[in-house]
Amino acid sequence: VKLPLYYDDPKGRTTEIAVLKVEARKPAKKIGSLFVNPGGPGGSSTELALLAPAYLSDSVLERFDVVGVDPRGIGGSDQVRCFSSVREQSLALKGTVGLAFPYTAKEEAGYVKSVKAVGRGCSSTGRSLAGAMSTAEVARDMDVMRRAVGDRKLTYLGFSYGTALGQ
Repeated sequence: VKLPLYYDDPKGRTTEIAVLKVEARKPAKKIGSLFVNPGGPGGSSTELALLAPAYLSDSVLERFDVVGVDPRGIGGSDQVRCFSSVREQSLALKGTVGLAFPYTAKEEAGYVKSVKAVGRGCSSTGRSLAGAMSTAEVARDMDVMRRAVGDRKLTYLGFSYGTALGQ
């Protein structure tokens, strides 16, 4: 779905948001849509919607469409391109390769250097989308999708950071 890149300029540039709806199993008994978000940040809501049978009860799946809206820059939505080439990106990320968490002072220095390089790359090359990737923008995107599916109010299930999005 194409949505405004900046909601204060609704007729300006757009960004593409990935949306997935898993229809209620008993459409005649449907009472609305349940929007989901796995949190992270960085988790894909469309993937979470697709996996709904693994974590939602039959009674919920029978009566709700389950809808996932991937946040800007996540999953199937438009991605931020922070580097002009894979080589440039690989060089910037060199200090993070193989590290879940830096333990030594040397690892920490390399990690910090890499993270700063990524920050510089994203704040210049990916500026337009990166500047429109706030929690508030994701909430606005989800509310547009709520209206698009015809629900008067949002029914929502969020995990981890997704709870902040729900608030």
